[in-house]
Amino acid sequence: MFIEPENVWSILKTLKPRVPLYTALFFRLKYLVFEAEAFRLPDNVAVVDIETTGLDHKRDRMLTLGIYRSDRITIYQLLFGKDLREYSIVKRAIEDLKPLKVYAWYKDFEEKWLGLNGLHELQIYNFEMKDRSIQIKGLESEITGSNVPLAWREWREKGDICMVLAIVQRNYFDLLTEAASLVRFPLHAPRTLLISSPEEEEEEYEEDYYDEEEEEW
Repeated sequence: MFIEPENVWSILKTLKPRVPLYTALFFRLKYLVFEAEAFRLPDNVAVVDIETTGLDHKRDRMLTLGIYRSDRITIYQLLFGKDLREYSIVKRAIEDLKPLKVYAWYKDFEEKWLGLNGLHELQIYNFEMKDRSIQIKGLESEITGSNVPLAWREWREKGDICMVLAIVQRNYFDLLTEAASLVRFPLHAPRTLLISSPEEEEEEYEEDYYDEEEEEW
């Protein structure tokens, strides 16, 4: 899978790993934790997003857990471990979400993987595409969500750390996009978040959408 390495490495300007990457690679750490400041959400609200190797929460692996809470984004990323859910730091992070009003794009999916109940859906209608509904100017992801398992496979087989960073970048993209969609739920929206509305992009999509070739997987 081809990606632009400089576009992926640039995510480290925003997301800071708690342990330097070279240290994590040398000691073959099981996971990494990244943090970044963000626009402040209400204190009782959080947005979560996960990346996995598949859809089956019993058979597949959780690779990434992203939590946007208050004015901070924290991303837990599997590195040399088997499943992110095995680690106490991740279990505590999930437990800390229980008192909050937690939003997810596909709440049923996140509920199964995280073992939580009562998450709130960010989709307004079934199968709504977040990339089409909410656009944040200047925010890009080198891979799509459906490419995450492929990126993970390349990391495990070839040891290309760029693939791990691409997954982290995708999770960060999803968290900000989902937080931006809170503007559709005014009571819980951040007060300051620059987005371009779907209406502003409508003509552009109408011109381009039907010219896109279906990507082969």
